[in-house]
This record gives sequence, C-alpha cells and structure tokens, in this order.
Amino acid sequence: RAVITVGLIGTSDMVPLLIDTARRYSAVTIHAITALGKLGGEEARQFLVSLLDDGDSLADFAGGQISKDDLRLAIVKALGSIGDDGSIDKIKKYKDNLSTTQKLFFKNSPVNKAITDILSKQ
Repeated sequence: RAVITVGLIGTSDMVPLLIDTARRYSAVTIHAITALGKLGGEEARQFLVSLLDDGDSLADFAGGQISKDDLRLAIVKALGSIGDDGSIDKIKKYKDNLSTTQKLFFKNSPVNKAITDILSKQ
C-alpha cells in the first residue's frame, strides 16, 4: 500500500526509490510500475521504456513470480498514464514492431487491449 500511496501523493523525486523498490521486491513490482506511471516524468518514462525494450531485464524483473505479460501490461498502462508524446510514441512503436506471429497471438491479449484503448484516446 505504501508504494501505491507514493504514486498517488509523491513527487518525481520518489522515482529512483520506486525503481529500486521494483528491482528489489518482485512482490510489489507491478505496484511500483503503476506508481511510476502516476508520478510520470522523464526518469520514470525512460525506465519504463527501457524495461519494455529489453526482454532480459523484463524477465529479471518478473523473477519467476510475475508473468512477463502482466509486467508488460503494467508498463504499457504506466506509459499511458504518463501520456506524454514520448510515452505514446513508445507504445505505438512497441505495437508496430511486433512480428506477424506476435501480432496474431497478441491480438486478444490484455496488453493489446490496453494499447488499443490508450491509442484510441490520442
């Protein structure tokens, strides 16, 4: 709950703490990512983009306790919450860069639904 509270009432000064918390404690990783989306800012966006871009880092953060798809969903939603041009562009690029096979499997996924919802509001 503390992680969520930081996201709701914190400032961008809290971003490094949330990133560190997400790295150290997989039990709160998704909450920390959600909080980063609420706080926003360049550092939060860069972290989220780098995590979405790097499958190995994504797997490390999942730590066997979180599915990579749940983590991707949280990242996409956090970028959508930030909502700046850089975040929206990253979401578009992520979707556009999927292979044909990935797009077929991805079509009905919660991640794709979130992306579609976020991009429809732009």
